[in-house]
Amino acid sequence: MKTTRPMTRTLGLLALSLFAAATVSEVRADAIQPRYRIEDLGPTSNWGGTPPRFAQDGRLYRYDQVPGPYGAGDYRLEAVNEGERTVKMLLFKGDSPTNLLSEEQSRYFAGRAQDITADGKILMLNVPTLTDHSIYDVNTGQMTLIKSSSEIGDPGSKAQVFGINSLGQMVGQQDSYEIFYEGFDATPLLLKDLVENLGDWKIYEVSDLSETGEIIVSAYGGISIGEHALKLVPITPVPEPGTFLILASASAIYGYRRWRTRQG
Repeated sequence: MKTTRPMTRTLGLLALSLFAAATVSEVRADAIQPRYRIEDLGPTSNWGGTPPRFAQDGRLYRYDQVPGPYGAGDYRLEAVNEGERTVKMLLFKGDSPTNLLSEEQSRYFAGRAQDITADGKILMLNVPTLTDHSIYDVNTGQMTLIKSSSEIGDPGSKAQVFGINSLGQMVGQQDSYEIFYEGFDATPLLLKDLVENLGDWKIYEVSDLSETGEIIVSAYGGISIGEHALKLVPITPVPEPGTFLILASASAIYGYRRWRTRQG
């Protein structure tokens, strides 16, 4: 059979696809890390001396002016206090007046429940250790221990988590390093490594995380700039070269199959 030029080109693409498959040993789940761009919110003094916070609707407010309720989506947490001490934590959904927690849970969650997502996952501080955090799923009753990283900070240091969202993302700090989680069962990453064009900014505090993945941090820009609040806005990730090779492989195979169909 005489080989035509189109067939030769197609077979060449097929060979390239096979080479790509051989050279890319694996496609890792973490091959594409999240990336963020900086949006300067101005000096922290403009926000009452501390970074702003997200309200339930996603808008930013001074930390002492965030409107209620405390919660996300249909869920809200309410504290029952005796004097200055919280003795119960109540959980409601929608307009229902029924507490979703049992009496025992309400007392146990007092001082422990820190944040809640729109799909009903609660960030829990493990008392009395004060060194471990967990995620409690309201819908399943499952408790997931949040991981620390052996590669961040001093040996044995524990991650502290300050904010979570329904995407499964979390932010916090381990030792003196600001950290980010891609999922509730993930190992933390250094937040500064995920920011594009960080320049001279030195991030030293992460304060809040929105349901859409935006992060609020404090950063120092040098003597002439001082301390500012920054919003880190997610950027759509760009596939790594290995991913492009796999996509090219798939296109080549598809083209070859179409050629074979026409020839048949």
